[in-house]
Amino acid sequence: MPLYEFRCNKCGKVFTFLVGVVANNTDPYCPKCGSTDLTKLISRIRAHLSEETRLESLASSFENIDISDNPTPREVRSLMRKLTSALGDEVDREVIDEMEAAMEEELKGEGKEGGSERDETIY
Repeated sequence: MPLYEFRCNKCGKVFTFLVGVVANNTDPYCPKCGSTDLTKLISRIRAHLSEETRLESLASSFENIDISDNPTPREVRSLMRKLTSALGDEVDREVIDEMEAAMEEELKGEGKEGGSERDETIY
């Protein structure tokens, strides 16, 4: 039974939906706002690893990273990408662009709350 990842075009929520279950054959909908205006995302295959394995992988990938006390936005972006990659989570390009834009706005003092959020619950 396949799991598909969707982004709600109304509120921006990213979520996973179980498709093809005969007992619960419903069309996908946003768990946040209920909208059926969704975009199916292309996601990589996820292997379920133990927490210990993920933490070991994370630790080894950060052994040579030098972070200053006051990192630049570029250093923060690089660290964010490495962290999401090491944890096995896929953040699509649009979400990364939104986070980078929000960081730039905050540096200019124009920050705002909101944006896409990822929900790891399977609906």
